[in-house]
Amino acid sequence: FLTLLLSLVQYSHLKTIGLTANPLDCNCHLRWIKQWLKDNYEQDLIKFLQWTCAKPKYLVGKQLTTINELDMICNESENIEQETTIE
Repeated sequence: FLTLLLSLVQYSHLKTIGLTANPLDCNCHLRWIKQWLKDNYEQDLIKFLQWTCAKPKYLVGKQLTTINELDMICNESENIEQETTIE
């Protein structure tokens, strides 16, 4: 879903994204949405104050527009690339 949404934002004239009342997992995969909001709606972020985090525990209930992007992390296992060893 997020990959499709990212494509729509990048390659169209999408003006709004309706995510109110959706449980957001505010991890590294949502950083682009936060950046998109900042780039497109910096003067009108009040519309997006209802977008709140459902995960991770330390961000539950916090507004996506107010959290620090550095707090939007993924599990280490998601960030580690698979290594292939050829012998």
